[in-house]
Amino acid sequence: MKSSNLFPRVFIALSVLTIVFLSAAGYSFEKAHNSDPQLVQRLEERYNIRMGMGGVSKSMGKEGERAQDTWTEALPTDKITITTISGKVEIKTSPAKEIQISAKGKLDTSLAPRLLDVSASGGGLSIRQPDNDAVTNLEVEVLIPESYAKDLDIQSVSSDLSLRGLTLNTLDIKAVSGDAKLKNMTAQTVDFKTVSGDIEAENSTFTKVSGKTVSGDFDLATDRSSNMDINSTSGDVKLKIADGKNTQFTLKSMSGKIENIHNDIKSGEFKISISTISGDIEVE
Repeated sequence: MKSSNLFPRVFIALSVLTIVFLSAAGYSFEKAHNSDPQLVQRLEERYNIRMGMGGVSKSMGKEGERAQDTWTEALPTDKITITTISGKVEIKTSPAKEIQISAKGKLDTSLAPRLLDVSASGGGLSIRQPDNDAVTNLEVEVLIPESYAKDLDIQSVSSDLSLRGLTLNTLDIKAVSGDAKLKNMTAQTVDFKTVSGDIEAENSTFTKVSGKTVSGDFDLATDRSSNMDINSTSGDVKLKIADGKNTQFTLKSMSGKIENIHNDIKSGEFKISISTISGDIEVE
């Protein structure tokens, strides 16, 4: 019976203490504001918070308005660089002679004038999402002329990427947690680097592939064999190649499973090296 009466007493005591502390905090806030009216504003701006009689809360910022925007740019002679933080990015070929960019999302015009920063310099074209929280819910479409066969460099934090039908010299993708899906792609050199983002390639032809990930998965289906060097910590690696007869495989995993349906030869025209710590390796 004593234990059954303990909870109400504790609850009442905590409630009284909470009221006392809130009253003291409110009184302190009022005295500080009266002595220095600009103090609260300076603290709010410095630490991105909101202060009031009820306490302190994190400032969420001004919510942007829905916006749409388009750009038409001449083909660069060297490289296209796309840098995003979040949202969705779709990149595909177009019969047009110029690069066409469209974007939609929410934009806080007090922080940035447009959804993207698009600029051409030194033979390159840069397409960048502002990094000051001005843009949210971003969706980008980039149409690249079929005649473009240069370099494409993509850097993303958590954006989901979709690439289709491009023919490139080099493709470089760096992502933290966003996924990348490639279909009907052709490139001489491909370099993937992710932390937890997955990489998936379908019906694609690459001459040289290198990839590194911590926990992201690699799922690559190529039309023919190529030179590959893929390293993973805990992510799984699945490779499907149409013809692996002239390929030398070096597959290593500390604790993951390894499956390879192709014959293991000591030398070959192509060399595929895949290593993981705990991730599984499957080659078809």
